[in-house]
Amino acid sequence: MKEKLYRFVRARRDAAEQDAGVTLIELLAVIVILAVIASIAVPVVLNSINNAKINTTKQSESVIAEALNRYAADHDGKFPTGSTTKIEGTLTSSTDGGPYLQSVPNDAWGNPFKISSNGSNYDIVTSSKSPHRVELTNLESAPTVDNPTTNP
Repeated sequence: MKEKLYRFVRARRDAAEQDAGVTLIELLAVIVILAVIASIAVPVVLNSINNAKINTTKQSESVIAEALNRYAADHDGKFPTGSTTKIEGTLTSSTDGGPYLQSVPNDAWGNPFKISSNGSNYDIVTSSKSPHRVELTNLESAPTVDNPTTNP
């Protein structure tokens, strides 16, 4: 009886020693599966990040456009004229009815916008350093706003 028990324990121990490790093929199969999953997931995540930056840039352009339109509403439908630096200074200055912006935002890649205006329309364009060009153009002057008179 002792001999049978000894053979049984030895057989179980030998079986356990054979099943104790992971084979190289099993390890390679797991690595291949993870690589396939990563090759699918990484482009999706990167595309989502890029789309978020584009949407952020468009929102920043809208903020600048709203400030330009508020300026024009206060100045008989005329936008500030000049280069980017002069227009940014006008929008952030406390003179001339401002400030219309606390500070002019950059695009999502950290580059400044290029703002141009001839007084009747304006263009807001991302920097050429940005990976994607986002452009906002206003081809019409700001709507005229009637100043309300005091209520009788």
